[in-house]
Amino acid sequence: MALLLSACAAVPDLGPKPLVRAPDSIEAQQSLQAASAVWPSEGWWKAYGDPQLDALIEEGLKASPDVAAAAARFRQASAVAQQAGAPLLPSVDLDAKGGVTKSSYNMGMPKEFVPKGWLGTGQVALNFGFDLDLWGKNRAALAAATSDAQAADIDARQARLALATGVADAYADLAKLHDEREIQARALEIRTASQKLVADRRANGLETRGSERQADATVASARAQLAAADQAIAIRQHQIAALIGVQSLGYSTAFNNSTGAIAGGSGSFLDTLFKKDSLFGNAGPAISLPIFHGGAISGQYRGARAAYDEAVASYDKTVLGAYQQVADAVTGRRSLDQRLADARAALTASEEAYSIARQRYEGGLNTYLDVLNVEDQLLAARQSVAELEASGFTLDIALIRALGGGFAVSGATPKELPHG
Repeated sequence: MALLLSACAAVPDLGPKPLVRAPDSIEAQQSLQAASAVWPSEGWWKAYGDPQLDALIEEGLKASPDVAAAAARFRQASAVAQQAGAPLLPSVDLDAKGGVTKSSYNMGMPKEFVPKGWLGTGQVALNFGFDLDLWGKNRAALAAATSDAQAADIDARQARLALATGVADAYADLAKLHDEREIQARALEIRTASQKLVADRRANGLETRGSERQADATVASARAQLAAADQAIAIRQHQIAALIGVQSLGYSTAFNNSTGAIAGGSGSFLDTLFKKDSLFGNAGPAISLPIFHGGAISGQYRGARAAYDEAVASYDKTVLGAYQQVADAVTGRRSLDQRLADARAALTASEEAYSIARQRYEGGLNTYLDVLNVEDQLLAARQSVAELEASGFTLDIALIRALGGGFAVSGATPKELPHG
């Protein structure tokens, strides 16, 4: 029998279990070298001191359908975990029932042995149950349900993080679009002033018709670019708006009333129901051990192991992706300051060059084409500075997203977070 049981219930040999990647196996020391900084906390966006950004994110966290759906899934998973833990505790149920029956006198039995009249029955049972869970089935179910609840909690936090960083990203992009619009507005002013200057010089015979029409074209182009900037701002504002929808023990009795009524009334019935002679009960252990199910148990084990292997691989992929995101953000932030300083220096030089070129043009020492080239360089320098200034905030948001935005598992210690 022992050999038979071992042959039927043997665990398939699927090789060693994969382990999650250890932190020291990831060479991140070089790419993640940076000055010490405070880990993002809950409400990280408040550190920017922008009341408008605070209001947008807090409104989104209250009204977003995605956040509401994730929170509802967490509540549902918590309820399932509560149900899964119930079998580990005793259960008590109270059942009560009653009724009357009348037997036929013509069922082949002598009539004198058949109870006369209506036979009343009643039962009150108190059911007490407790599963010893010798094989750990209920404990495993509770652990799985608890893990699902924790995963749903993480999903809810992830939804909040995705919303907050999404709003912050869109807000940063909106700020950049406003800066770009300001640049386009100033470009229109410069082009318009140059157009007037060229027209005046042509009226005095100092400029050609071709230069005048070229100046007209630059003004029209600047107007179109300003209109495109207004459209981009409106679309980004719409995006931000969309981000912000077992039995044991009991009593039993029977009563007889030949006249069709309950004999002695309800008092007599209750007295009889709770007498010592009406006591009944049953108790005993029950053990279930799967022995042979045609490969079903082995198949379930293989499926569970495959799911475990997949989960480990997915976890490692997520960890490596997070490291990459952090490394990208840190590397980008490290080089941004120097790039921004260089861009600002280039802007200062371009402004001086434009002033000189315009003075030389007014004095007849430069052509309009020379002025136009310097204007283009000036506008490109302003655009570069605006983009780099906006990139600083965008890189901050990317780093906060990669670090989890202050995320921490409730009640977890650092030792329980291998990559924390």
